[in-house]
Amino acid sequence: MHLHEVVKYLDDLLRTREVGDFPQAMNGLQFENSGSISRIGAAVDATEAVIREALEAQVDFLIVHHGLFWNGPQRVTDATYRKTRLLMDADMAIYSAHLPLDIHPQIGNNALLASAIGFKNGEPFFETSGQPVGLRFEEEINREVLRDHLERAVGGPVHMAPGGPVLARKIGIVTGGAGGDIAKAAAAGIDTFITGEGPHWSYTAAEELRVNLFYAGHYATETFGVKALADLLSKKTALPWQFIDHPTGLSIFKQRALIEVEEWPASAPEVGILPFGNSFSVQRTPGMGMCRGSASMQHCADGFPNETARDLRWH
Repeated sequence: MHLHEVVKYLDDLLRTREVGDFPQAMNGLQFENSGSISRIGAAVDATEAVIREALEAQVDFLIVHHGLFWNGPQRVTDATYRKTRLLMDADMAIYSAHLPLDIHPQIGNNALLASAIGFKNGEPFFETSGQPVGLRFEEEINREVLRDHLERAVGGPVHMAPGGPVLARKIGIVTGGAGGDIAKAAAAGIDTFITGEGPHWSYTAAEELRVNLFYAGHYATETFGVKALADLLSKKTALPWQFIDHPTGLSIFKQRALIEVEEWPASAPEVGILPFGNSFSVQRTPGMGMCRGSASMQHCADGFPNETARDLRWH
């Protein structure tokens, strides 16, 4: 199947021209190849590391949830140049689907996460970019049992701000980074809100709004859709596919992370701690990444210098 046939199929399936989204999402084909497709890859983020791994796996059509342009217009230098060069040399196309994939009723992140924890027949809610982007459910479940179900679904720890009732009844799901919109969820009558991550202040806001807020990991809650989409496309085209796993392991709590940073021995690389409203940021130092203000912890993936510290961050 030719590239443009695949793109038309995906665009029609996901309604990329109809679904509203953030400008930097640029849903659909983001990077064209010469037209031939022999192996499909799926990943959450179109990072340099993911592209390199896709190249090694001989992937020539890569489906991602977060595409190449999340930081807006950029000069084709440094990492942008390296990614462009890798894609050109590998003759690899990139197709990105953000909100169109989040909201799809069968293969979307919200629907599949809900299914994985045993919820069915959700109703759309949580208006964003012109349409509902979440699902709400009427269920009765103890919040600790719900956390257990979530941890099995995402394959890792889930943190909870236990602000709402012990017995959850009105549950909302918005995968990714919706914790900062906890007030919006509360205004919709939700008593328990499941998302991937949120800023530091979202925890105390959930307490004060009397809502249980679950942080299940931005990355972890958004692996479902790209896998399902790649599998569906594989069945249609009879082409092999594989998931390229590049987890960030991130959910919340800069403050906890930064306390651990401050406790590192003097021999550890220096990290700057800067106040930013009710949150913090880790300032860039040579060879390290950074957290930007109260932005999501996804921006901090490379902000810690060794695996021991990385393992200690989130508990």
